[in-house]
Amino acid sequence: MTDNVQLVRSLYDALGRGDIEEVLEGLDENVEWNQAEHTPYWPGEPMVGRQAVLAGVFARIGEDYDDFTIDVQRVVGCGETVLVEARYRGTVKQTGASLDAQVAHVYDFRDSKAVRWQQYTDTWRSSPRCSASLQRSRAGASDAVERQVLARPVGAKGAECALPASVKGGVVAITGRTTRRGSRVRRSSSASMADTERRRQMMQGTSYINEQGRRIMHASNQPEPSTRGRRPARMIAGLIGGAAACVALVVMAVPASAIVPGPNGRIVFESSRDGNNEIYVMNSDGTVEQNLTNNKQANDVFPAWSPDGTQITFSSDRAEAGDLDIYVMNADGSGVTRLTDAPGEDRGTSWTSDGQQIVFHSQRFRDATHSFDLMVMNADGSDERLLFPNASAGYVCGDSETGTVVFNSSGDPLGTNPVNPNGTRDFEIYTVNLDGTDVRQLTNNTVLDSGPKWSPDCSTISYNSLDSGGSLDVHRINADGTNDVNLTNTPGIFDAFSAWSPDGTSIVFSSNRDVNFEIYTMSAVDGSNVQRLTFTDRGEANLRADWGTAPNSYGPPTHKNQCKDGGWREFLTPRTFSDQGDCIDYVQTGV
Repeated sequence: MTDNVQLVRSLYDALGRGDIEEVLEGLDENVEWNQAEHTPYWPGEPMVGRQAVLAGVFARIGEDYDDFTIDVQRVVGCGETVLVEARYRGTVKQTGASLDAQVAHVYDFRDSKAVRWQQYTDTWRSSPRCSASLQRSRAGASDAVERQVLARPVGAKGAECALPASVKGGVVAITGRTTRRGSRVRRSSSASMADTERRRQMMQGTSYINEQGRRIMHASNQPEPSTRGRRPARMIAGLIGGAAACVALVVMAVPASAIVPGPNGRIVFESSRDGNNEIYVMNSDGTVEQNLTNNKQANDVFPAWSPDGTQITFSSDRAEAGDLDIYVMNADGSGVTRLTDAPGEDRGTSWTSDGQQIVFHSQRFRDATHSFDLMVMNADGSDERLLFPNASAGYVCGDSETGTVVFNSSGDPLGTNPVNPNGTRDFEIYTVNLDGTDVRQLTNNTVLDSGPKWSPDCSTISYNSLDSGGSLDVHRINADGTNDVNLTNTPGIFDAFSAWSPDGTSIVFSSNRDVNFEIYTMSAVDGSNVQRLTFTDRGEANLRADWGTAPNSYGPPTHKNQCKDGGWREFLTPRTFSDQGDCIDYVQTGV
C-alpha cells in the first residue's frame, strides 16, 4: 500500500515540475484512462495507452490553461488501489476566468504501474467555458426571491454550458433580469430554450445541475439532497464499490493522524526578527505573515497546531524569565491561556487527533542522569502524567485512546543503545503507545537522530540526523524503521525542524543554506522542489514550523489585504472564493 501511495505522490510531484515523461512512465503502456463524463477532455470512451493520454489530456492542458495546478489534499491507499482528493486550479486562457474545481482520482496498480485511472470531478467548474459563466453569474448574484442558478443539460456528450435560469417550485424557467450587487448593477445573461425542447429533455430524464452541483430531478419536481460540502472520497464511495470497503479497512487499520489529513492550511513558526522570539503564521506559500504573540518582554517558542487548525500551543517564559511553560491561544492570537506551571521547562507540544490530550516534554523530574521526560496532559492542562522517562520531542499519531508517540531518547530503554567512549549514548528514535506500552526502537546508529514527526497517514516519520561531519539533514523513514531516505543531503548545512503538510505531499523545515535560518518546503517523496518561504535579515532565525490543517471556521475575511498573494484560497467561511477579486468584493460588500 505504502509503495503505491508514494508512487502516486511522485506522479503529482513530477506533474508539478512539468516532467510529463516521468508521469507517463508511471502509467502502464496500455493504461485505461477515464476522464469524468461530460468534462471537456472526455472523448466518450476510455483513452487507452500513454500516447492517447498525452495527446488527449496533457497536451491540451497547456493550450487551455495558464498556471494549471493540482492541489493534492489527501492520498489514501489500499493494496493495488489508491484514492486521491484534490482541487484543480488555474486560469482559462480564452476568458481569463479562474478554475477551482473539486476532484477525486482513483488509481489501480499492477506491478508498480497504473493500469487504470478514473476521474470524478465537478463537471461544471472543470469546464473552461462553464468556469467563465460561473464567474459571470457570481458577479451578478442578487438577493431576489427567485434564486438565480446556472443550469445546463447533462447526459449528452459535448453538452454546452448552461443557460442562466431561475428555479421556482422545482421547474426550470429561463429568465433575464437586472440584479444588483453592492452599488454595481449588472444584467444576467438571458437566453431562450424552446419549451418543446425543454419538455422533451425532461421527458427523457435529462437532468439539470445548478452551480452548487445539485441535480434538479424534473420527474418528481423535487431536488435531491445537495452534495455541497461532501468530501470527494465520500461521493465516490458508491461509485467504486469494493474500493470503498477497502478505504474503510485502511481507516480502521491505521490510527488517526496527529494532524488530520485534509486541505493544507497555514504554517506557524517561531522567529527572532523582532529582537525576541515571537510566534508567527503565514500562508503555505509564505505570504501574509502575521505576528500572533507580539510580546516584547518574553520569548515565545515551540508552536504547534491543534488538529482542527483553530488553536496553537506554544511555550513562553512570560510568567518567569528563562522558565518556559505551555500556553494555548486561538489561531488569530487571541485567548491566550496558561496550561502548565511547574519548575523547569515545559515545551515541544503535540496534540492527539481528537484534540483531547497534549504530549510534551518537561524538565520537572530532571536529575544528574537526564534532562527531559515525556508527559501527557488533557487539552485544558489538567491530569498531567509521566509517559516515558529520559525522552523528548514526542509527536503523537492517533487519538487519546489508541495513539502512538514517536520520540527521541539518549537513554537505553531496550538495552540496545550502548555507551560511547565519552560516557554518553546517541540519540535514537523510538515509538511508544500513549498508555506507555510497546516501546520500539526505529534507528540504531552512531549519529544523533532527533525531532521525529509523523506523516498525516502515520505511515512515515521525518526526523533530523546529525552525522560525524557536522551536517544535520532531514530524513524520512517508514514507521517500522525501514527505508531510511536522506531528503536534504546538504553537507555542511543545518537542515532540521521538519513537519509534514496535512496532505502528506510536502515537508516544511528550517535551513541555513542561504546563510540565515529560513523556512523552506520540499517534496516529501525525494526532497525535490525546494521552495523558500521566509526572507529575513541576517542573524534573524525562523525555526520550528508546524503546518496546520485549514480549519472549517477560517473566515470570513475582514480586510482586502487578506485576499492578496493567494490569501483568498485560505477561506472556507462564509464560502470559498473563486479568485482575489471575488474575495475583495466580499470584504467591500458582504455578499
